[in-house]
Amino acid sequence: METGKLFFQQRRQFYQIKIKFSSLFRMVTCLIASFLLLNTASAQFTPCTGCTANDDHVDSVVLVQLNPAYTPTNGQPQYINLASTCSGSTAITGYLKISFTQNATTRYGISLAGNILVNGQYSSTFTFCDPAQTNSGSFVKYVSGFPINYTCGTKLELQNLFIGWGNSSAKNVCPIINNQICAPSPHCEQLPLTPGGPPIVIVTPLSPNFSATGSCSAGKTAQTYSFNALDATSGTTGGTLPYSYSWKIVNKTTSVQVATMTGSNPSYDFAQAGAGTGTYTVTLTVTDAATPAVVSSTSKDITVISCCNLSPPTLSVIQPTCANANGSVSVSAPIGSDYVYSNNGTTYQSTASFTVAAGATYNITVKQLSTGCISSATSGTINAQPSAPVAPTTSVTQPTCSDATATITVTSSTTGLTFSFDQGAYGAYPSTGY
Repeated sequence: METGKLFFQQRRQFYQIKIKFSSLFRMVTCLIASFLLLNTASAQFTPCTGCTANDDHVDSVVLVQLNPAYTPTNGQPQYINLASTCSGSTAITGYLKISFTQNATTRYGISLAGNILVNGQYSSTFTFCDPAQTNSGSFVKYVSGFPINYTCGTKLELQNLFIGWGNSSAKNVCPIINNQICAPSPHCEQLPLTPGGPPIVIVTPLSPNFSATGSCSAGKTAQTYSFNALDATSGTTGGTLPYSYSWKIVNKTTSVQVATMTGSNPSYDFAQAGAGTGTYTVTLTVTDAATPAVVSSTSKDITVISCCNLSPPTLSVIQPTCANANGSVSVSAPIGSDYVYSNNGTTYQSTASFTVAAGATYNITVKQLSTGCISSATSGTINAQPSAPVAPTTSVTQPTCSDATATITVTSSTTGLTFSFDQGAYGAYPSTGY
């Protein structure tokens, strides 16, 4: 009897262990499947339709990083903020921190999806689901399982952000069934609310940067430089918009400050007194709109070169003829491989001649490639094509017994003509004898 009781208890324990193991196995399998389904990059996410609710307002999307000191038992946060600024090409592995304000009662679970843009170009897609309840007020979700490889100075944006939620515990939006992210029960919204609207800027460390372009204008002895802190490929990124800008230009040889400027796209004429050619250090300081504000600076050296004072080009002009309706204009000075030529001040060519229609004007300028200097124009107008003269009339005196020479007399109502008997030499005489 005791033996049978013991056998029964052992079998019961065996079944209990088996049941617990099966439950654990199903749970682990579910978690793995959810991770593979929801937290890996896939094809580019396209906007869902019918997502017009506005229960959740996105306050900000910030790139954060894992806390190296975190363990589940030490009370440290799992995610921490990145440094407020960065420089160079520092590489960071980050995660999305999305802050919401919920203006509705309890919601059961939240599902997210969207496309990550790097410098305006599609990079990857993420999906995420958290079954936790949320209530009216503010809350934060960290998109775990989707690391973003961020390089300092690149611009990150979030496009077509999808937000879905359930309105009862029986209709929790998580887990997403069969990857049907666009079919939550019962509500969802899509940001931006206006289709095709601007993407959400992901807040990254402030990284000041700018482009600098020198050019020569006619009559200038040194270059003018244009600076652009919002250049598409080498401009300022990160921080909190809008920015304010201050610039300082210092002569690197003399350490003399020659200028200060403001704005995102200023320019400076180095031909003015106190500047001139040479090497200068340009420093940009950017202040963002965060509270407290983040301030960061960057510097670059530029070389200002001389702008030659090119004289207007010397031209050789060929006018239209009866046989050729067009004229031509050729530059005789300056010429050489360091020069290009234009008849409109915009398009330049290496050849120094232009075909110009009869009656048209020309405005020829020369650009020196080594300095960028452009001359003032030499201008003029090509003549109209001349009309062929009216055929002359002739009278012939035939030879006689006493005079073996015939005389041809040519008359014309047009003055200033020359004549040829056989289309050879032309002369200004009205008659000739043969």
